[in-house]
Amino acid sequence: MPHIVYEALRLLYLATLIGACSYAFWRGGEDERIGAGIQLASSLASLPAAWLAGRSGWQAGHLPLLAVDLLTLVAFVWLAMRSRKFWPLWVAGFHLNAVLTHLAKLLAPTALPAGYALVQGFWAYPLMAALIVGTRNQSRMRHRHAQAV
Repeated sequence: MPHIVYEALRLLYLATLIGACSYAFWRGGEDERIGAGIQLASSLASLPAAWLAGRSGWQAGHLPLLAVDLLTLVAFVWLAMRSRKFWPLWVAGFHLNAVLTHLAKLLAPTALPAGYALVQGFWAYPLMAALIVGTRNQSRMRHRHAQAV
């Protein structure tokens, strides 16, 4: 896959990450802010691991990136278990798919590296969409409560 496509995807991810997390910090409640913090921390921790995976051409499942994603999954499951909201369950489920992508690559090392790289990054978008929806619902609920008082 051409280098420019990877760069465009990185910029799209960065814009989506900044937008979703900024919205969650601005309009969300505690759960939304925690979810945004988890996603930001995971993204920052993934930078060196993804750089190393990219340098290897994504030829094999990358264990440091898998470790970051496993820790992120634990954090999202923890959030889903403590929250009274539904969106953290979706986030944990979407991130579980990202972890399973790593495992699939480890079980089928001959799978196309570009496919692995693209599918690996795909699951962040529905995850951030769930965060945005959860933040919107929290903001609406807070607004309705303020009007009722």
